[in-house]
Amino acid sequence: MEELIKKAEQGDAEAQYELAHAYDHGEGIEINYDEAFKWYKLSAEQGHVKAQNNLAGCYCNGKGTEINIQEALKWYNIAAENGCTLAQYNLGMLYRESEVKKLDLSIYWLLQAATQGDIDAQYNIAYIFYEEKDFKKAFHWFLEAAKQGDDTSQYICSVFYRDGLVTEKDLVESFKWLKLAAEQENAIAQRWLGTYYLKGYGISIDIDEAFKWYNMAAINGHAEAQYVLANFYFYGEVVKKDINEAFKWYKLSADQGDKRAQNCVGVCYLDGIGTEVNKEEGFNWFRKSAEQGFDEAQYNLALCYHEGDGVEKNMTEAFNWYKKAAEQDYDCAQYNLGIMYLDGDGIEEDLSLAKYWLEKAAEQGLKEAKEVLDEIHEE
Repeated sequence: MEELIKKAEQGDAEAQYELAHAYDHGEGIEINYDEAFKWYKLSAEQGHVKAQNNLAGCYCNGKGTEINIQEALKWYNIAAENGCTLAQYNLGMLYRESEVKKLDLSIYWLLQAATQGDIDAQYNIAYIFYEEKDFKKAFHWFLEAAKQGDDTSQYICSVFYRDGLVTEKDLVESFKWLKLAAEQENAIAQRWLGTYYLKGYGISIDIDEAFKWYNMAAINGHAEAQYVLANFYFYGEVVKKDINEAFKWYKLSADQGDKRAQNCVGVCYLDGIGTEVNKEEGFNWFRKSAEQGFDEAQYNLALCYHEGDGVEKNMTEAFNWYKKAAEQDYDCAQYNLGIMYLDGDGIEEDLSLAKYWLEKAAEQGLKEAKEVLDEIHEE
């Protein structure tokens, strides 16, 4: 280190850069961002490209100096013009994300870096083209990044091939990219790979593999995979029925906001499935799901208010939630709403509206609704 300091003090640009880097990362010396900035600047002013890029980073992030976006742009630009791929990428991202937004310059510099093989630049330029709805260019750069092993790009390429966006629909090719992404612990790819094995998309149906990948995605925190895995355990169709495991995975998914899982957790608490009966908790989970617009939960919440399960009986609230579910074509809610109008149960009796909602339910095949309508017509 003493020799390095001596060379740096004698004006050696490479030594100044290495000393700055050591101060920046605590390599053989205590971290000191002020010293790192000083030596990066001295090296950069002598034309050291890596120092120019790192000096720009100091200005951008306020390391050893005040944040100064204009100075950051200046030094990134100098390094980028000198052919530094990383500086080209950083400059492109700075033009994209800072207050100095210039999409044309962002695209220009990201393309420079992407053309030189920078994987992050390839992904980000692809994403910009996707946002601009230039799907052909987006696919080209996602594919380039995917070939270099970027898991997100691999997943996106699988979607392009699955849906036939700017390329012919090809489930075999879609499966290939999906599996590569899944093998890199990409949770959303793992979830979809489970579906491919379950449905036979681009590969033969393999229930064991489907369960394996859903399980991996669930372990990696993917809420929808957790919900599907819970269903596997609840219904016992893919794996041996286990209501305790079902509840565990429903709860993990529900805690992340999955409205279907929240409804299922409500059912579990209400009926004591995989957990102790707790009607108040059941009501609370139905409400969370219902407030996200899930029709089945809206119906279940209405039932709680109607029957006083986990909450004080309230026919007005029951009516309101039945109506929300009914308007989403939930047949049982349409039936109960019709009965409320027919009997004047908590609301004013209205035969016309009773028949309207009962007919809606009957049209969906609800036997009970048809039977009530037949009785009304006989009177």
